Amino acid sequence: MIGSDYYKSNAGQNGTVLLGLIITMIVLSVLGAAMFSFFSTTLMSQIMGNNTMKAYYLAESGYRYAMGEIGNISESAKDAKLESIHNKDYTLSGDDGKFHIGIYPYYYKTTANPGGATPILNTKVSGGFPSGMILTTGWLKIENVVYQYSNAARSNDEVAFTNASGNWPSIDSGTTVLSVSHPDGPQTVSNDSNTINLETSTGSANAFPALNGSFRIYESHTKWSYWTYKRRNGSLLEGIASANNPGGIFSIDIGASTDIVLDKFIKMTSTGIVEPDSLLETKREVTYHIPIPETMPTEKVEVLERFEGSELPGSFSGASGEVGSHEISGGALHVTSTEPVGPSGGVWSRIYFDWDNTIANLNDIWEGSGCLLGYDLQVKIRVDNQPYYMAGMSFRETGSENYGISYIRAKQRYSYNDDTWLNVFNGIDVDGIENNIVPISALFDGNLETDPKAFPNPRFRYSKPAIVLWQKKDGVYAWLAYKILTANDYIVFAPDPGESEKLRLTEWSNLQVRLTEAYPLEFKGGGPSTFLYGDMITIMRGATQVGTARVNGTPILTADNWAVNSAAGTLTLSNVELEDGMSILLNDELKIYGITRARVAVAPSDPWTKTNFIRVYYGDVDEHPVGGPFNDNQLDNTRGSNPRITDSGQAVHWPVDNISELSADNDYMTLVQWTGFNTGISAEISTVEPDAIVRTGALTTPESGTFDQPEIALHTFGNTSTSVYFDDFAIQAEAVSGSRSGILPPVQE
Repeated sequence: MIGSDYYKSNAGQNGTVLLGLIITMIVLSVLGAAMFSFFSTTLMSQIMGNNTMKAYYLAESGYRYAMGEIGNISESAKDAKLESIHNKDYTLSGDDGKFHIGIYPYYYKTTANPGGATPILNTKVSGGFPSGMILTTGWLKIENVVYQYSNAARSNDEVAFTNASGNWPSIDSGTTVLSVSHPDGPQTVSNDSNTINLETSTGSANAFPALNGSFRIYESHTKWSYWTYKRRNGSLLEGIASANNPGGIFSIDIGASTDIVLDKFIKMTSTGIVEPDSLLETKREVTYHIPIPETMPTEKVEVLERFEGSELPGSFSGASGEVGSHEISGGALHVTSTEPVGPSGGVWSRIYFDWDNTIANLNDIWEGSGCLLGYDLQVKIRVDNQPYYMAGMSFRETGSENYGISYIRAKQRYSYNDDTWLNVFNGIDVDGIENNIVPISALFDGNLETDPKAFPNPRFRYSKPAIVLWQKKDGVYAWLAYKILTANDYIVFAPDPGESEKLRLTEWSNLQVRLTEAYPLEFKGGGPSTFLYGDMITIMRGATQVGTARVNGTPILTADNWAVNSAAGTLTLSNVELEDGMSILLNDELKIYGITRARVAVAPSDPWTKTNFIRVYYGDVDEHPVGGPFNDNQLDNTRGSNPRITDSGQAVHWPVDNISELSADNDYMTLVQWTGFNTGISAEISTVEPDAIVRTGALTTPESGTFDQPEIALHTFGNTSTSVYFDDFAIQAEAVSGSRSGILPPVQE
């Protein structure tokens, strides 16, 4: 029999065992909880670490996506694309994460034309306004002019700049506005001292990005150089290098007024987002500092001479080469005397455009385009109460040779000796106009009415009024093409209903010429969209690059069905650079931003010769019809007005650079469709500009050296020359100062 002591002893032992078991269970529980926490934390850390890396790669994908979107489109479309991708989320297929893009440009686009009526210029950035950039006062480059602003008022993505000296001139909406600064005094910038101290008197340096910017240093309106910098430290640009030779040796002197123009630049943020809208959501934002300058930036340089004041202006100084004499009268250039043309008995006047005394440095423009020179010219002409006249502009002037474009109405005298009409009577030219310039048989054809006040003796008759394209070459004058004018063109009018034969020139009729000097290249299979003025073409043969070239005029089309890749015609090219030993062959691909847009239809000649392409336009001071509606047809006489310029808010009108951009809002001139051509002259075949483009290989510019010929002049011929006045002479030309071969790659922050 077991005693009570036994039970007492075992009961104590059992309690001890139970207590140990409980302690063991507690220890194991604590250890298990600790191990679970340890393994959970490790697992979560691994997941979050993986998500962070994945978010970074998503951010990188966002950057590559954005650059792909803006890398294969034209400059004109780039701003709209930047704006369209700003502040947007992009989700990967399969809901495998997303990225968010932010675009913050350091340049502006105008949103309205101030038209000379306000000191406020309204602009916007194509995206979001860069954080941390504070604008106070500074400088802006708009087209080819630098302006100072005294205030910048910002609201979201919009910036209103106040002109520091009056109202803003006419500036088209959508015009690019670039920031400008000046050096803080004269400096020498070199690879040894690769910094520029920007001015501290204004806040202009604040408009430059902090990292990785690129800029141009201007020597003139037509000549500049390309540069990059690594960082901006306050107003100090550091790490400056040549964009075209980053490791090269350089030294350049700059002054306190030197324009330092910031190229287009964007700061881009790309945020990768993994497992969005969940407890495991992970974000990673990466910032990219990206210069986006054009590889071949250009400037449209414009000079307008209004002939104000009392003396001949510097642009028409009447120095070397003046024929006859000229004065300023009533705010216009007036011809006061003429000189004999030659043995024909004709008389004429001429005054050169002194381009070297203006911002339109034709040598720089010619050199920058690869020894090619094209431009637009225009002038307004008045002939006081004369039934016959000849006045216009000369171009490709060498001093002894030139082309001319003129308003002409000639005069003949009747010979009673042999019943014929003569231009010369008793050895004297009847109207004083060089006869070989006038297409006599065409302008005097038919039974033209004669001057009733001169009947019966002497007896005169007047030709049909016309626009005539002519040339002087090897000492010989010759007309090339003509367009007969009628009252329906609004360029001529009958002073009295009973004197329809005495059509006068409408006061201040506008005459324009567009001269394109280029290397022509025939193409086929064009599409899906047109080539545009300024496009850079890469010529490829399979995987081999043949060369590059720049489109310097709207295509001359023989077929314009771009949408089905069947457009054809002729491209006019400048800045042609062929690889060593390469020449262009049939079926070579013409690519823009890596996309084939056409193929070569005919291999160019060897050697490839320069060619002049000439278009002529006319207009007058009134709109037709008055009050509209207008249209987008440059071949008819429905057009806007070209009034005489009376204040800075008005602007001269030019034909559009690209025929595809013609609209009712920019159709101010009528393109001349030639009525007839001289022997050996014809118009280019064109579906869009029929009978309008004269192509000639004569009188092209030099192949090398220095361009120093007079090039442009105003002229008159005939006995009524002293009744002629010129006003609002203008030239616009595109300046190219070489190409940019390299820029800094994006910097990631």
